[in-house]
Amino acid sequence: MKLIRYFIWVLLIIGYTNHSFSQEFGPVKIKNQDIKLLKGKVLLIPEYDEKMGFCKVFIDPATFKAFKNEKKVQDEYKRRWDSAIKASTFDFCSYEIKWFDRVKIEKDKDKSCICMYFDHDFYNNWYVYLAVYEPKFTIIATAPINGIDLANIDELKTMMNMLSYSLVNTFSYYGDDAKALFRGHEYKYRNVIEHFSDSLRNKVFLIPLFDKERKNFKKYNEKMSEFIKLNWKISKFEILPLVEYKKRVAEGRPNDYYIKTYNVNTDNSIMTYQYFAVMTTSNNDVVHGYMGLQYVNATNLKYFQINIERWMYNYMDKKKREKYVWITEPPKDKSKKKSSGKKTTAPKETKQTKQTKPTQQTTKPPPKQTPKTTNPPKTPKQVKQSKK
Repeated sequence: MKLIRYFIWVLLIIGYTNHSFSQEFGPVKIKNQDIKLLKGKVLLIPEYDEKMGFCKVFIDPATFKAFKNEKKVQDEYKRRWDSAIKASTFDFCSYEIKWFDRVKIEKDKDKSCICMYFDHDFYNNWYVYLAVYEPKFTIIATAPINGIDLANIDELKTMMNMLSYSLVNTFSYYGDDAKALFRGHEYKYRNVIEHFSDSLRNKVFLIPLFDKERKNFKKYNEKMSEFIKLNWKISKFEILPLVEYKKRVAEGRPNDYYIKTYNVNTDNSIMTYQYFAVMTTSNNDVVHGYMGLQYVNATNLKYFQINIERWMYNYMDKKKREKYVWITEPPKDKSKKKSSGKKTTAPKETKQTKQTKPTQQTTKPPPKQTPKTTNPPKTPKQVKQSKK
């Protein structure tokens, strides 16, 4: 047994340190961008084409068999997209569903559009991307879509909600800087976040208990329950058996929220990952998103609890921030760091200090006198040596 455990630990260490064994997966990295990239642009969504790779992977060919001609197929596909977008938090710009040539758009540096496209990495993880092509090609939003159905209205809505969250991340968050560009329009996403944060302590976080499908499920459930009861502080919570958990999520109560997971494949057979989308049960609005291990565990929830509170804090106005009492560890105040580096100024003089202040002397104070050091008397031997 000791040898087996030793071998497993060696594999894990190699997996983290060796580049040939390490993970090279995930979406294209996104950098923070200027919000002006969104101004006056139209989102282009590719129309249905059964020959396209994303349609083959994410749409069942039998879905549109009932529609006799191509026009009716496209009309039905557009109808589903329209319904999904209207129900989602995506309202940052107008959109069109049509065929377009991304190569030509990039060559022409088209200023008028944002392109949606689908792509996958080396490990067959699929992602949806939003990109602009002026002043240069830049990805501004992404979301994982492994296992999604692009012909299902609810799943399309969830995908657009994830893209809304990603967009907000790319442009920090839509605050006062956006009002000048969008005429003070209050985005759905911002309203969702504000409403969520206002009543966060009254929200109920739903946590599933795993059954026999999960290895060592008894120990896992015990650790999770113990951690939640001792450490979960940002809201109420309920730990439910898996069957009851699924029913509760389907009910869509206004105060309930939960975590929906999307698989992320890697080249490491030992380590598997998931994208966790924190969602409301009432409308599947995506409140937050993060990458973690395969199962929701104490480590994931620890960081989630900190990050979700800081994310809520970003959307509060000044009055709310001043009154807000942190539940988790607050972020370091940058203003304090700056003030600590500045030189301290002398306090202003009051009447009392002016009266007690001594008058200036014209004569200089006498210099400090150093006491003379007396040498000890010389011994007879030292006297003889000095004479020589």
